[in-house]
Amino acid sequence: MMLLVGLFASCSKDGTEENSDNPVQPGPSGKYYCTTDMPDDWVLGWSDSWVSFPLITNIAEFKVTVSESWLTAEVQPTADAGKKELMVRVEKYDLRDASGNNIFAEPRIAKVHITGGGVFDRSVSIVQNSHVQITLPSLPYVDANQVLYLTADGETQDVTVSANCYRWRVSSNVDWLTVTVKDRSTITVSSKPRTSGGPRRTSVKVYNEANAASDFCTFTVADKDAVLTGNDFDYGESTAWD
Repeated sequence: MMLLVGLFASCSKDGTEENSDNPVQPGPSGKYYCTTDMPDDWVLGWSDSWVSFPLITNIAEFKVTVSESWLTAEVQPTADAGKKELMVRVEKYDLRDASGNNIFAEPRIAKVHITGGGVFDRSVSIVQNSHVQITLPSLPYVDANQVLYLTADGETQDVTVSANCYRWRVSSNVDWLTVTVKDRSTITVSSKPRTSGGPRRTSVKVYNEANAASDFCTFTVADKDAVLTGNDFDYGESTAWD
């Protein structure tokens, strides 16, 4: 359902205002302009209630439409005559069951479309995560930790991720392990061969890109056997083998 908000005077194709008490004033070059660093999408958390985007412009009036009823949007003036802001307000995405427990729903997405002066036409997708849950359903639990065992000779394995946030990322801080996002539900983990020293062990973090500090899970990657060569043993010259 399309919800029309912030309906203002319309603009003709040459940038002049129609039926407006506040006609657009041309810039130094005699043209109307609007610049912004508005991204293609913006992600909010379940408890967020607004976001705004700056507009550097000499256009007096804009038309704004939104695609969903859980948010509204309008262009507002600022203290600077050459700046306005697109203000987007959203309802909290706080879903709970009858017992008050969090419901881990998929993100919801709405489109905000803004036009003005016959020269500006932009859209931004507003994404809102619900309560976020990130798990690794295929890894075993060992001593209350999730552990992925790789051979000390070096190995590559895929790890399944279950996450309901819009975008998740993965990180590790050791040089012998590479972790990458393969697709929306898979991590690829690759270790280099261990050539010296004892068994290796490190932690890998999977996190919500929009809220890495709070929405994450970790798992451990470890060598599952030692690197053994014939030089590691002194059998002795008199040893008899059957």
